Amino acid sequence: MKERLTPKEFRNKSISLRIEESFETFETTVAKVRTSDFADFVNDGGNLLYHSNIRNYLNSTKINKGIKQTLKDEPEFFWFYNNGVTIVCDRFETKMGKLSLLAPQIVNGCQTAKTIGDFYKHKTKDELPSIEFDGHLLVKIIKTPNKDDESKKKGIRDNITRFTNSQNAVRGLDFYALDEFQHELRDRFEKIGFYYEIQRGSFISLNKVKQSVYKGSEDYNYLLEGVKSKKKYVLPAKEVIQAYTATVKLMPNVAYGRANELIPSGNKWDEIINEKTRSLPLEHFLFPYLSLKYVKEELGYKTGANDFKVNSAFLFIATYNLFLTSLVNEFQNTNYETIEEVNVKLLKTIFKSADLNKQIFICTHGILKLFFQDSNVEEAKRENLRGFIQNKMKKGTKYWAILERRVQLEIRDLEIENKNLYIELKELISNPIYLELPTE
Repeated sequence: MKERLTPKEFRNKSISLRIEESFETFETTVAKVRTSDFADFVNDGGNLLYHSNIRNYLNSTKINKGIKQTLKDEPEFFWFYNNGVTIVCDRFETKMGKLSLLAPQIVNGCQTAKTIGDFYKHKTKDELPSIEFDGHLLVKIIKTPNKDDESKKKGIRDNITRFTNSQNAVRGLDFYALDEFQHELRDRFEKIGFYYEIQRGSFISLNKVKQSVYKGSEDYNYLLEGVKSKKKYVLPAKEVIQAYTATVKLMPNVAYGRANELIPSGNKWDEIINEKTRSLPLEHFLFPYLSLKYVKEELGYKTGANDFKVNSAFLFIATYNLFLTSLVNEFQNTNYETIEEVNVKLLKTIFKSADLNKQIFICTHGILKLFFQDSNVEEAKRENLRGFIQNKMKKGTKYWAILERRVQLEIRDLEIENKNLYIELKELISNPIYLELPTE
């Protein structure tokens, strides 16, 4: 994908970095650099230096505040306290105490680099002389092997990024930024008005004008009405993948209790994200996430609830899809096992019908309410609801069978207790235009 390559306007740009001491080996220069000189390099390069980094600058974190404090109070100890910065570039050349780097990219140490740049950038001319000593920083500059193909060079950069960061305190979710499919999703979400955040801090690094472009979708924004955050149209990759896992894969126990397995280096990644996944309609990622936000904000499935709702948001959206799939099987005389088998045109129609969809959410809540009143379920969860959902709520267990039975009973009850809704769903789902094979 073009967006992931080094920007064209940056490929032939050279930036100078003043160094004090260095040695060269394996096409790599390891240098001792004054922090003020490194700040000049960072501020000269600007944001393009971080294009290949797996996360953007996170601003006022505890670590970044500590970096500034060390620069201010104990610069002489900076060398000992900091792990340094790794830069890849197409070529470097040392001359007169300066290192000229062609198309440099900071792939490890983004937080350190940005913090140093900001620290010196915001000092006035009067303040700079008051800094008695500069700190020193370890900088490793790696020359990327000669490759004519920009995509091959990007692949090498990605591997350097992946392995240098895996040795430090970088969260696993940051590696979403190195997964090609996640970039594809970002592009697809952008076309319908949502910002898919695969790089921590990337949205807040956009200017206000660019941020304002993301306004969601008029068809589905009703699901976000209860969200008060200014980032309501920002979809974090981690939550989207969790919601997808809970609903399409019907694995709410993994989505809720083992989210660490749903990252590119996690045990479940290849099972969840694979070649088949790439061909799925975007709705299978969008609808579960929007449903999750809706049930949290509008139905109270979140922290603070005093009943089963406190831990059951992912179980709710899994149950919703069980219910919807069962309705399709009932009215289309099919035998689908998961929602991905259902014609996506039907799903779009349901999600565009706010009143109808909200009624389905209420039915789903009723299913779960009666499920948790079942004597077998009550006995199993006792005082540990979290453990019950993490360990028991998966396909193949007797508790999953109880949930499926409750779904079937809800359909039977619906015909008697809410006949208008039953008829509306039956007429919609049995419409011949939705009997075709699933399509985007």
